[in-house]
Amino acid sequence: MAGIFLFLLLAHILGDYYLQSENLSLKKDSLYKYVCLHCLIYTAVSFCLSLLSKLPAMIFLVSSISHFAIDTGKYIFYKKKKPARFFNNQKSSTYIFISDQLLHISCIYITSLIYSQEIKDTFNLNKEIIKWVILILFIGKPVNIAIKKLLITYKPQDLVPGNMAGAFIGILERLLILIFLSINQYSAIGLVLTAKSIARYKRITDDPDFAEYYLSGTLLSVLFAVAGFLFVFGSFEFPVLMSKF
Repeated sequence: MAGIFLFLLLAHILGDYYLQSENLSLKKDSLYKYVCLHCLIYTAVSFCLSLLSKLPAMIFLVSSISHFAIDTGKYIFYKKKKPARFFNNQKSSTYIFISDQLLHISCIYITSLIYSQEIKDTFNLNKEIIKWVILILFIGKPVNIAIKKLLITYKPQDLVPGNMAGAFIGILERLLILIFLSINQYSAIGLVLTAKSIARYKRITDDPDFAEYYLSGTLLSVLFAVAGFLFVFGSFEFPVLMSKF
């Protein structure tokens, strides 16, 4: 099951993040044709990965259909329920993002669990390579978006929107953490965080709101990096263990 889950997760990261622009993501909420366009791109990515992995295309098709169903449901929710009635726009965006991703990952897990009973994993590539590809992709755009969504209500008003330098620093920070975790140099992680804090020391001491926002963002960044590493390399086999019961 682990191999099926890996490739379905890779398809999700590529199709739902790297091959979906912010503009397309926004248009999906108001125009259904963009939901269809996004799902076509997602299906195309899934089909390419089915060829790469030599897993049956039906597995990726089922995953793509479930993705399409969830995105269609989200579109209907936006059009009919008007989430801004229940939450302010910022909070509703965060709640819907979390719910959406949990549903997608749950469907990927269920699909992997079902097909693992019938299909044996076959690969052209080493699983360790796939794991590292997933991790590196995960700590990039997906984590940047997740942190942005989670901290949107705490963001200081004077911060410049669309600060790409901050996002890039966060990616480098998480990449270094992964490298240090992989070679068991845990103390070096503290040096990375210290160097990052020194660069913002004056702003942190002068602006309590920014200090809280900065600390929250840094801790979330570390949490995502460590959790991702432990999930993929530490306790990744939990789906296999569960499938035995």
